[in-house]
Amino acid sequence: MQPAGPHQAREWMRTLTALTVWAQREGIPLDREEILAPDTVQRYCEIGCLELDVQSRATRRSVLRRMGRELTVVAPWPETETPLPGRNRHAPYNDREVARLLALKQSSRTCSDVSTPSSPSDLGPACGRGSTARGDALAHDGETTVLQVTGNRARNVTVRSSFAPTLWRLAEEHPDEPFVGAPDREWDRARTWHALRYIQTPTDLPLKTERLRSTWLVHHLNRNVNVVALLREAGLVTTKALTLLLPHLADPDPVATRRRMADTD
Repeated sequence: MQPAGPHQAREWMRTLTALTVWAQREGIPLDREEILAPDTVQRYCEIGCLELDVQSRATRRSVLRRMGRELTVVAPWPETETPLPGRNRHAPYNDREVARLLALKQSSRTCSDVSTPSSPSDLGPACGRGSTARGDALAHDGETTVLQVTGNRARNVTVRSSFAPTLWRLAEEHPDEPFVGAPDREWDRARTWHALRYIQTPTDLPLKTERLRSTWLVHHLNRNVNVVALLREAGLVTTKALTLLLPHLADPDPVATRRRMADTD
């Protein structure tokens, strides 16, 4: 293979090195025919480099497929490519993924680490750069529970009734630890980033603040909760995030929708 220049050569070396490290960790023989086999390349791009977005993973796979075709002899490369599964960083967790997160063992080191997978869709709107909320920020507002978030966009986030008992229990067990964010001593990056990086989740189900918030938004949008109230509690200042969620919303009842639009409901 002849790279077009030094930049492409470095990119090829970086890509092949990353694949090699992953293959060694997975116990795959470091033989050219094995490591550059179609199944190996596909699996690596699906689960071995999830730190990259889907476009970067597709680019990396394209490079590896080219290497495989040119550097192997017997590897059975297909004529057409199988699309990589999309991992939009704003896509909400589906019901099955939420169930898997709820089933995770509570083995993290802080209250924020434990509480986030214990109530994924309700702590989502509290997450954000510069946002934090401690256990003592839980409060009763009439018959509901709210989480008082401080920081750049201070606000109250309404907690769903099914998750409120879990948050109250965690607040009692860990009164000095944050629900959202990291301790002040770790303020060298976003608080939420520090909180989530210690949570042990399956490699195919990373815990992302954007997806937590999207899950919460989709749930309430499907229940026809007021959009202005949702934006306020989610700490959003534009509707861009809502636009990205349109493909994930349930189809409304057409009859009820027409009646409502005609002011006859």
